[in-house]
Amino acid sequence: MWTTIGLVFNVVFQFLRPVIMQIVALVSKELLENVLYTVKALQETELSNTEKRNEAFYQIKERLKMEGKELTDSMINLLIEFAVQKLKN
Repeated sequence: MWTTIGLVFNVVFQFLRPVIMQIVALVSKELLENVLYTVKALQETELSNTEKRNEAFYQIKERLKMEGKELTDSMINLLIEFAVQKLKN
């Protein structure tokens, strides 16, 4: 069952990859590095996956706010998912 779910998510990610790459082109390299750093740091904690995602979202949103920048919640979630997939591969 988990193999099937993983396969489905992999197919969906491959379908969305071009869209994600366009989004990535719109954001700065510094932001991408920050998202990757945040996700990687949280990966090593004992939080649940949901808690990790929520904490990553909060940290990224706060950093953007401190820098006077704003992204939609869905954009932040896409960047987090992109970072998770990048770290898995």
